[in-house]
Amino acid sequence: MDDYMETLKDEEDALWENVECNRHMLSRYINPAKLTPYLRQCKVIDEQDEDEVLNAPMLPSKINRAGRLLDILHTKGQRGYVVFLESLEFYYPELYKLVTGKEPTRRFSTIVVEEGHEGLTHFLMNEVIKLQQQVKAKDLQRCELLAKSRQLEDEKKQLTLTRVELLTFQERYYKMKEERDSYNDELVKVKDDNYNIAMRYAQLSEEKNMAVMRSRDLQLEIDQLKHRLNKMEEECKLERNQSLKLKNDIENRPKKEQVLELERENEMLKTKIQELQSIIQVRSSILMPFRPSVTSGGHVRGPGPLVQHTTLNGDGLITQLTLLGGNARGSFIHSVKPGSLAERAGLREGHQLLLLEGCIRGERQSVPLDACTKEEARWTIQRCSGPITLHYKVNNEGYRKLLKEMEDGVITSGDSFYIRLNLNISSQLDACSMSLKCDDVVHVLDTMYQDRHEWLCARVDPFTDQDLDMGTIPSYSRAQQLLLVKLQRLVHRGSREEADSAHHTLRSLRNTLQPEETLSTSDPRVSPRLSRASFFFGQLLQFVSRSENKYKRMNSNERVRIISGSPLGSLSRSSLDATKLLTEKHEELDPENELSRNLTLIPYSLVRAFHCERRRPVLFTPTMLAKTLVQKLLNSGGAMEFTICKSVEKMRFHFTMVRMDQVDIKLCGTQKETDIVTRDEFLRKQKTETIIYSREKNPNTFECIVPANIEAVAAKNKHCLLEAGIGCVRDLIKCKVYPIVLLIRVSEKNIKRFRKLLPRPETEEEFLRVCRLKEKELEALPCLYATVEAEMWSSVEELLRVLKDKIVEEQRKTIWVDEDQL
Repeated sequence: MDDYMETLKDEEDALWENVECNRHMLSRYINPAKLTPYLRQCKVIDEQDEDEVLNAPMLPSKINRAGRLLDILHTKGQRGYVVFLESLEFYYPELYKLVTGKEPTRRFSTIVVEEGHEGLTHFLMNEVIKLQQQVKAKDLQRCELLAKSRQLEDEKKQLTLTRVELLTFQERYYKMKEERDSYNDELVKVKDDNYNIAMRYAQLSEEKNMAVMRSRDLQLEIDQLKHRLNKMEEECKLERNQSLKLKNDIENRPKKEQVLELERENEMLKTKIQELQSIIQVRSSILMPFRPSVTSGGHVRGPGPLVQHTTLNGDGLITQLTLLGGNARGSFIHSVKPGSLAERAGLREGHQLLLLEGCIRGERQSVPLDACTKEEARWTIQRCSGPITLHYKVNNEGYRKLLKEMEDGVITSGDSFYIRLNLNISSQLDACSMSLKCDDVVHVLDTMYQDRHEWLCARVDPFTDQDLDMGTIPSYSRAQQLLLVKLQRLVHRGSREEADSAHHTLRSLRNTLQPEETLSTSDPRVSPRLSRASFFFGQLLQFVSRSENKYKRMNSNERVRIISGSPLGSLSRSSLDATKLLTEKHEELDPENELSRNLTLIPYSLVRAFHCERRRPVLFTPTMLAKTLVQKLLNSGGAMEFTICKSVEKMRFHFTMVRMDQVDIKLCGTQKETDIVTRDEFLRKQKTETIIYSREKNPNTFECIVPANIEAVAAKNKHCLLEAGIGCVRDLIKCKVYPIVLLIRVSEKNIKRFRKLLPRPETEEEFLRVCRLKEKELEALPCLYATVEAEMWSSVEELLRVLKDKIVEEQRKTIWVDEDQL
């Protein structure tokens, strides 16, 4: 019996497997509403099943309902399969053939067995009634469509009549339009005639004005030609005298023996300079390896425990304890040697050192250790002697926080400050891992990286202030030695060029390079070595003071930046001792030399970051190009981004009868942005305000620009283009106005391109000389400047485009200011 049941089940599964193979086609084309009456008549499904298939909310689509019907029939076994095929044979003969592969016969065996022939007749009658009802519905629909068709025919006739009327109106409209066009043509002709008359009148007036201006220009050109003629005559006289002098020099040129003697003296001088270099390097490394004070006076002590102090012997103190931290986090004691004097004095790990009072290198000093870098704090403690007093406080929380940040890699030490380089540094030549250029800004992270005289720093992104690639650079004292070496090379190079240019220069050099004879030996400080050092430093002062040598330093591969200022700068609390002594000695030799009193060897300058949201004013150098560049920038479509501080009295207007929109634009630009004052008001302004630029308009009237005028332009979201020189940069920065300084590089290769930009004709040599004099002033600026190189442009239009791009780029950059140069 079980085998029979299993056989029946297998047969049912085989039957329904054929249906499942075509389930997709069946579900897609079957309408369950057609099949359910026949299936219910054969008693395969009941009313509940029919209601579930047709009205269940879970079965929204016909495919879902057909699938559910197949699932219900599957549960009915073989009978469900047979009745389903008969319904397909009656309603969907194509699907029946698809499932069974047979032609439909429509025998309805199941309904005959269940209901008999009467049941079949009844079923067929119901279907006939349904078909009759559908036919009646179709007839009613056909009648409605016929009625609608007649209605549409009536509307079509009405629309035809309307179309005829519209065509009539359209013809009348075209006629009226042609008449209007003819009248318009006549009106345009009349307007053109009036416009031509007005333009002719304006042209004649402009020609008259141009003729007057041309006559004035011709008169000015005549005066300039007369001036140039006089100048050329003077130059001819100078050239004639120079030729005669050169002729005499050629006749009196030195003999071969004299040249050999000069060469021997040159070799002797080179030997002396090398000896001097070794003396300075040894002396500086012994006396002062590092002495910066990058944040003296700027460190703010946070709240904490009471400050304590202890007195102990400073000799050998550095061997009794180790330090941790720096200028940004403070100096902490990391460990104390057991049984040492420091431990008996009460110093422990986690104590923050605040102040050291005592004898340091033979001088009584007071050093704020909480504002010192890691290297400076170590250097100070290493060189103290005798009884000293240490002020400290217990700050375990700050010490633990510093240790945790160092262990997590957030910081490498407690140092953090930004510097601007005043020399080029090469990773291959200068024993470091980072190559940098002069004027680069870096973030110093550790002043004693791996306990060596190297600074760990990161290159700073010029736009976001974020740290980029990291590496090491020489410490401050080593950088001073590198600066001396680079200056020595430049001195040798300059001396060599001068020797090649003229023989009489060597003769004068031979007569002046005798330092031992000019120095007095009565002073016990003076020695042969110091005399040679004084001699070299005198040469150095003479070299850096000459404008042509400054130009070479700014444009050579070994570029250096010499800062002329107080030796008590932000990065050098006291200058290098050897340099200071040499400077004092040179002042004794030449007390009137201002450069010798102000020159210090500062390889790194402390800088501070500023961010400016408003558009910054723009300065151009060389200044003689500023006026022309400003006018061309404004005339090249830059009025929306740039403007100038200009008074109402300086503006001119031409009113015409046409193009009034342009006149409106000119009137909008005549806002007063400079101060026109009398002489007395100008003198009072000089005492009470900072005047950026001023000039005398007439004997009793002055036009001046103050920072408030520039800020008024910036408030309009425009760059203020200034025609002033770069000497006003310090005054602007003091007033918290940070200008963009653009240097247009002028050289022998591109000097011919500036002919259209010069306000008055000048010789190329004179223009080049003036430009180089202006370039040397850039070294003393307390901020960075942008350079437009010669190869970046070839025409005036390209120069204007490059200038606009540079201004946009500089506006996005961070402003770095050397506040000690203000």
